[in-house]
Amino acid sequence: MNRFVVWILGAFLLTANAATLTGSVTGSCHKEDSKKCVIQSITVTSDSQQVLLPDLKGKHTLQIKGGNIGSFSQQICDQMPDSVKKLQLGSLDIQEFYLKPNLEEVEAERNGIVIVNFDSAKSYATEILKLSGNKLNNLNGFEKLTQLQELHLSSNKLDTVNMATFAAMTRLERLYLDQNEITSIITTEPISLPNLDFLSIADNKISRLDVVHWKFDSLTSLDISGNDLVRIEGLTEHLVTLQSITFARNAWHCMWLKDILSHFNASYVHITDSDEGCEGISPANICCLVDPELGGTYDENFQQLEKLEKEQTSMQKRFEDKFRSIVSEFQPKLNSLESQLKDLIGKQATGTPVSDQDNLFQNDFGKLKNGLHGAKNDLTEQIKLFKDQVETNRRTERQLRFTILELKRSLERETKKIAELQAQFGLVKDHVVSKSGKRGSA
Repeated sequence: MNRFVVWILGAFLLTANAATLTGSVTGSCHKEDSKKCVIQSITVTSDSQQVLLPDLKGKHTLQIKGGNIGSFSQQICDQMPDSVKKLQLGSLDIQEFYLKPNLEEVEAERNGIVIVNFDSAKSYATEILKLSGNKLNNLNGFEKLTQLQELHLSSNKLDTVNMATFAAMTRLERLYLDQNEITSIITTEPISLPNLDFLSIADNKISRLDVVHWKFDSLTSLDISGNDLVRIEGLTEHLVTLQSITFARNAWHCMWLKDILSHFNASYVHITDSDEGCEGISPANICCLVDPELGGTYDENFQQLEKLEKEQTSMQKRFEDKFRSIVSEFQPKLNSLESQLKDLIGKQATGTPVSDQDNLFQNDFGKLKNGLHGAKNDLTEQIKLFKDQVETNRRTERQLRFTILELKRSLERETKKIAELQAQFGLVKDHVVSKSGKRGSA
């Protein structure tokens, strides 16, 4: 009897160990009676092991919080009944991920996903897909996700994005492509995303962006900050619904930036960020670089800056002289009129008859009034011209200062390169001299 018990126990332990080493890994729901199955951890230790999910009948959500599942495969997904519409995966160190067609919401962020596999024979119901913090370097197969409303692809390894990938996602409302390694966004054909409200391509390496083919009639918020952009083609004509834009930390050309900021101001587009460490060309404080063709030498720029300062001083003096001239011309008449007017008011109050001289004063008053009105208009126009010229000079002055600063930085960079080349040349020279000395000794 005892030997039989020992044999049974040994067989049980052997079977259990075999299942652990070469068989399957199972998970269990934290609360069986809940519509959401929460599995605390599943860890796969070998490629031969399979993941066995618990009975998910009647569940609408599966959440696996942690562990290690290198490949979240179709074999795992096939165990989920159609009632499961939402999948939440924590940090599971997934490299390969199969997207089940009937899932409506999927979260698999902060893993190591390199490949997403799709079922080519089926259509997809996925509305929200969150894959931020993975290692995706392409979007092959994503064009199947025609029901998407939100697509989160922040912090991946994408370097090129073809907008044709999203062309059939007509329900898409939010698209996150920020914090990748994107250098190029390709749009060779017109693309219409009528429901897209938010787009972020921030913190990439994009230097040129053309939105001429974009028809995003609902886009209200755009984040393009933290790139290498110098200008955007078609921005004012094709993204007319914008309400806010995140814009800083780029390499904008000053002339283009000046025009686009004026457009934003007139179109009530709010700039949500600003640059630090430099003086921008508008209250938004967005920094820029002078267009290369507008550069010039140090001497030329300093001379132009000096000319501007002189013009500013001269214009201020002309305005003050004009103002003094108007005051000196009309002040005596104004004083006389004030005295006559008080006399007329006094006579009117006491009922004293108005003389012909008083009528003459009234005529003088009318003439003086017209003269003052003309002087006021003249002065108002002079003030407007003065303010416009001051603003123009101020913008030009800032652009010149930016040019001078950029020239200085360029000179510093070139000086550093020359110093490095000289150091390398010195090392090569020493090496050659050393070799020659050794040969001479030999």
